[in-house]
Amino acid sequence: MGEKGRGAWIAIRAAVALLVLAAAGMAVIGAFENRFIFHPEASPRLSSTHLGGGVEVEDVELRSEDGLALHAWKAGDLSQGPVFLHCHGNAGNITHRASLVTGLIGAGLSVLIFDYRGYGRSEGSPDEAGVYADARAAWDHLVGSEGVDPSRIVVHGHSLGGAVAVDLATTRPVARLVIESSFTTGAEMARRVFLGFPVHLFMRSRFDSIGKIGALKMPKLFLHGDRDDVVPYDMGVRLYEAAPGPKRFVRLEGEDHNSAPLSSSVDYFGLLAAFARGGEAEGAPW
Repeated sequence: MGEKGRGAWIAIRAAVALLVLAAAGMAVIGAFENRFIFHPEASPRLSSTHLGGGVEVEDVELRSEDGLALHAWKAGDLSQGPVFLHCHGNAGNITHRASLVTGLIGAGLSVLIFDYRGYGRSEGSPDEAGVYADARAAWDHLVGSEGVDPSRIVVHGHSLGGAVAVDLATTRPVARLVIESSFTTGAEMARRVFLGFPVHLFMRSRFDSIGKIGALKMPKLFLHGDRDDVVPYDMGVRLYEAAPGPKRFVRLEGEDHNSAPLSSSVDYFGLLAAFARGGEAEGAPW
């Protein structure tokens, strides 16, 4: 074999090795992708439904389109006024959001908060399509079982829940949308988490909020801490910029990914309540 032939053979072997590595990478990422994205925790049945501050929650069972039993809490008077449908982030379960529930109730709002499949006491295992379906099940429960008019539903998504909330608003009518500490796309977050390694090329999950947000015409409130070390502040800004009006962006000065409810820079629950009730946005009605 001549010099050129050996060079060509080495190039072919290198190309095959790269293909094998790529295929192996796809297989590994495919097998563990959902474990990278979702971090559910089980939750025991509470001995009391009293969360403190005079707030009582009621256990609710939702049923997903594919037949899974999902656990949720409802709190407050769902028969009148704005109803917050909360889509939480990728870790824990609804018991870790008890202070959020009490804060919203204290601001005069009512709440339905649910656990995605595989979280808390909900059946199944999470994936992108599944958590979207779980949010639809929560909306369907509010409208079908609780008799809530969609014109009173405010969907609130935090972090990964922001992507879930955006998707829900593309498939079900909602009055208002709150996106907090959320990202543009799952691919961009993957590149950040894996320090630029192109794992997104092998991912099935898209979580393409920036590709969906342009279709949403309802009033939108965006919140993001400028010291967020999980989802970069500029991602939240770019998601906001891609959204049509009416909209408002609130920079939470000095706040990180999860500290907004305790924020000293803004009246967090007052802001949510004012938005839910149709308050002012930069001098113009929401």
